[in-house]
Amino acid sequence: MIYQMKITVPFIIIAFVLGVMLGYYFGYDSGFERAANKNVLKNTDTNTGFRIGENAIYVSEQKPSDIVVVDFVDVSGGGFVVIHESVGETAGAIIGNSNMLAPGATEKIQITLTRPTQDGEELIAMLHNDNGDGVFHMADDHPLRDAAGNIMYTIFTISANAETPGVTRF
Repeated sequence: MIYQMKITVPFIIIAFVLGVMLGYYFGYDSGFERAANKNVLKNTDTNTGFRIGENAIYVSEQKPSDIVVVDFVDVSGGGFVVIHESVGETAGAIIGNSNMLAPGATEKIQITLTRPTQDGEELIAMLHNDNGDGVFHMADDHPLRDAAGNIMYTIFTISANAETPGVTRF
C-alpha cells in the first residue's frame, strides 16, 4: 500500500502540472489575449494591438471616414483613447478622443475625428490617463506608460478595402 502511494502521488502531481500547462497553452489565453500579450502586433492583413499588464488596446484596419471604431480597450485605471496622426511611427496632431472610459474592458468605441481619414493613411491610437476630472485635456491627461516607461499605443491603417466594424457603444 505504501509503495503504491509513493508512485501514485508523484504521478498525480506531474499529471496535474502537465494538465495546467497544456490547458494554458491550448485554451486559457486564446484569441486576442494571447496575441496581444506579444506587445505590438503587426499583421499585414487587418489587425494591430497592444497589451501590457492590465492595459490593452486593439484597433482593426478602418475604412476612410471621419469616425474610428476602437475594437477593444482595457484601461485598469480608466482614461481615454486618443487618435493621433502618424508622422512616421511618431504621434502627431490629435484628431479625436473617446469619452472618459471606466476602469476595465470596453468594446466598440466610436470616436468622431476632426477630419476625414484617407485611404493608405496610418493613425495612432494611444491610451491616456485622466487627471481626475473625467474630461480629456491634452496638457493634463498624459499618455499611459508601461513599467519600462514606454508610451502605450498602436498604429492602424486606413484602407478602402477594410471591413466596416460594428458599433455597439455610444
